[in-house]
Amino acid sequence: GYIHITFTGDLKKAEEAFNRFIDKYQESKYLGLVYQLRGDSYRKRNDYGKALENNLRLLQKKTENVDFDYIYLTNAEMYYRQGKNTEAIKSIENIKNRKSNMVKYNIIYNRLMTLKEPRKKENWKNLAEAYLKNGFPEEARAALRKFNR
Repeated sequence: GYIHITFTGDLKKAEEAFNRFIDKYQESKYLGLVYQLRGDSYRKRNDYGKALENNLRLLQKKTENVDFDYIYLTNAEMYYRQGKNTEAIKSIENIKNRKSNMVKYNIIYNRLMTLKEPRKKENWKNLAEAYLKNGFPEEARAALRKFNR
């Protein structure tokens, strides 16, 4: 499956390979990784329903070789894109390592923090920093204006 994504970009064929692996190797130490890759494939196709279903099943398994913070973060992003801010905020509350660059500079994570705690100035500063790190200086200035209120 990973080869299909990496070399051909064919997400459907990759998903088929991931499904075969999951069906055949339930005891594999790589099962969690394959679930994660399948969820990413669904997400890249904007099939958030399937991606969230896949990721929630993965979270229940608590298997090895999975970056659970990544799963919570991508779930939050998908909920946010669907306008489900309550679910998105619940998802980010499960993230353990909030200091990692993956989380720290994620715009949606920081946007959700400003929705969760809009009066907390640090959240606005963090959002501005995330915008800057991702190449959005105008949005960073707007967030800083709220920080300076």
